[in-house]
Amino acid sequence: RAPPAPPAQPLVCAARAADRLVPLGPRPPALEPMITAAAGIAAGAAGLFQYNRGNFLYDRKLRQEQEFAIFEWRKVQAELWREDVRDIIEMTEKKMDNYLIVSVLQLGACTSLFACGRLEPGTPPWLLHFYMLSLGGAFMYLLMSVWFAMHAGIVAQCASVRMLTQFVRLPVPKWDDFESARTYAEHFESLRFGDMLRVPFTGSLASEQPAAGSTVPQSCVGPGYAEWNQDPV
Repeated sequence: RAPPAPPAQPLVCAARAADRLVPLGPRPPALEPMITAAAGIAAGAAGLFQYNRGNFLYDRKLRQEQEFAIFEWRKVQAELWREDVRDIIEMTEKKMDNYLIVSVLQLGACTSLFACGRLEPGTPPWLLHFYMLSLGGAFMYLLMSVWFAMHAGIVAQCASVRMLTQFVRLPVPKWDDFESARTYAEHFESLRFGDMLRVPFTGSLASEQPAAGSTVPQSCVGPGYAEWNQDPV
C-alpha cells in the first residue's frame, strides 16, 4: 500500500501570502517634478559654485599680476629719483669746476704780479702799499675761492653717496610682500555661502568705492598700493 500524501498546508500559506503582496507599479506622477527640480537645483548650484570659484581664482591672479606690476613701477620710480639726485649733484659739481678753473687762472695772475709786476721807480710809497694790499687781498680771496670750490665738490659727492645709499634706495620686495600677494585656493572656502553661489549680474557694486585720493576700487587695492603713492623721505 502507498504512503499517504503530505499535507498541503505550506502551499496554502504561501499562496495566501502571495495574495497579500502589493504589486509594484509605476512611480506616482507627483514625484517626477520633485526629482527633476532637485536635480536641476543641484546642477545649478554646482554650476554657480564652479563659476564663482573660477572668478575668484581669476581675480586673485589679476591681483597678483597687479602687485608685481606695482613692484616694477616702484623700482622704475626709484631709478628716476636716483637719476634726479645724480643730475642735481652733477650740476653742482660742474658749477664748482668752472669756479675752480677761473679762480686758479686769476690766482696765477696775482702770483705773476707779485713776482714780475713791479712798479716804476719813483712810485710813491703810499701807492706801493695800496698796490701790495690789493694784490694780497685778491690773492687771499682767490685762494679761499679755490679751497671752497674744492670743498663744495667733495661735499656734493658725499651728499650724493649718502642720499643714494640711505634715502633713495631701490625698493627690494620682502618675503612678506610676496606672501601677501599670493592667494591660496582654499581661501575661497572662507567666503560667505551667498558669495559662493552668487548668481551672475545680481550682485551690488555699491561697495566698490574708490580708495582715498585715488580712482581705483577698494577691492583692487593691494598691500603695495599705499606705499606706491608715498614719496621717499
